Amino acid sequence: MFDFSEFARFQSDFERKSKIRSEVAEKVLKKEGAAILAKTKRRTPVDTGALRNSWEMTYSQKGHEHKITFSNPQDYASYIEFGTKKIKPFYMNTVPLNKGLKTVERKYKRELKRFFVD
Repeated sequence: MFDFSEFARFQSDFERKSKIRSEVAEKVLKKEGAAILAKTKRRTPVDTGALRNSWEMTYSQKGHEHKITFSNPQDYASYIEFGTKKIKPFYMNTVPLNKGLKTVERKYKRELKRFFVD
């Protein structure tokens, strides 16, 4: 006869740790996403204010995948972001996003250590 209690304990621990990882990912992404959005808005040039006020961030989760998306529905947003032959690029979202990705990874690892210190 086999004793499955150790396996059941392992499974329970695994599920608990998965839930913690998911909660930490959501917390870090939402917080850092808001910071990236604020920096993006600050870097956005203002004429009428429509471009700056149109920035949006959405958070989504599907299974173990967590995602934040930044968007701006203004038709001309990409021209301001990446420039044209006559207009220099502002990289209003690119720069904060690249810096923010490093911060997200560092803070995610730091938060996980709080829960999983051996």
